[in-house]
Amino acid sequence: MQNLGRKPLRYILLDLPSDHEIEGALATECDVLYAMLANHELAAVTKRIRIGRPETLRQLRLGTSGAEFVHIAGHATADGLWMLGDVVAWSHVAKALANCVSPLKPSRERLVHFSCCHSQRAAKLCRRHLSPYFSGAYHFVDQTVPYATAIAVWTMFFHQQPSTRNHWDIVRRINTFIGQEVLRFVPYLEPMSRDIAAIKEMEALRA
Repeated sequence: MQNLGRKPLRYILLDLPSDHEIEGALATECDVLYAMLANHELAAVTKRIRIGRPETLRQLRLGTSGAEFVHIAGHATADGLWMLGDVVAWSHVAKALANCVSPLKPSRERLVHFSCCHSQRAAKLCRRHLSPYFSGAYHFVDQTVPYATAIAVWTMFFHQQPSTRNHWDIVRRINTFIGQEVLRFVPYLEPMSRDIAAIKEMEALRA
């Protein structure tokens, strides 16, 4: 029998616009990526969430989504994401990302994309909490990344991703196109015992 139910969610786009993007009603990075995915007939498996207030991000809960990609785009300092005059610490960002999905099943992959300034630091600091939920993270090399560069990088990523799961090959292709090293991939998989401990700790934070 044909399954007429809703298709499983594949992409989550967490859009954290800046003050000037909100006030000017400007197109954000996630707006562009959603349009591209929709043009590839992937709108039905994509969920875009715009978050404007720090407390909304801290309280984010999406249940048990099995999405394969969680893309978070915003503005950041070394200490966390910058939102409407407040900084959401990376530990709270990690909690929000974990709240988007269910624990990762064996042999499955799920990726988080940090698209913001200080993304390398974000990927490193969030890893301990995210390894039970994500198999790896993509982040930029430089502390600051121009808007145009971010758009080019992620457009290329989502365009070529269905054809390969070789993360280092994806990074190589994108960096070659840009003409310099702008993107890196870091695996998150750790021994199961540490994953179980991290899951219990994250569930305690949720309570």
